[in-house]
Amino acid sequence: MVMVVGIAMWLLGVFSQPVTTSYSGFTKLKPVLSSTGMSDEGAFAGIFVNGVGQLIVLNSYTCRLQGSPTDCDGDTYNGIGPGSPYYVLRQIPDGEMFPIDALGCFPGLTNSPARTGQYVIDCTIRYDVDVRGKLMTHSDSGTIRGGYVEDVRYDFKGIVWASN
Repeated sequence: MVMVVGIAMWLLGVFSQPVTTSYSGFTKLKPVLSSTGMSDEGAFAGIFVNGVGQLIVLNSYTCRLQGSPTDCDGDTYNGIGPGSPYYVLRQIPDGEMFPIDALGCFPGLTNSPARTGQYVIDCTIRYDVDVRGKLMTHSDSGTIRGGYVEDVRYDFKGIVWASN
């Protein structure tokens, strides 16, 4: 009887440790871990800090959940050049935060990774910097690991997480 109760408690997650969010890589553009996560529906969102040392202009980003055959749906900023009124949204001063989000991170996976309790996602962010009057393209890549949340959504201060 004690064994049955113990197994039931284990299956309910009573003995499981909380999943912490961490990252590796990202030498210049650092994720704010308290504002980074993935919903159990496959939507990734995160706040990053520009640590390049100067203003950057975002080009594009891609994210892929480890084990997935395809990239999540991210943003390429196509058509948002210097003549566009939205161009200023791509310009991130040094030390400032900026959001990225990616939807549809689960296609092609036969077992929902949410059932494991932890996601592992690889992201690459491409950006331009001005070097003596010429724009030079750079990228920063890394891996983020963390627990799933029910939903991700933005407010004016960053990302607000729904409770699990």
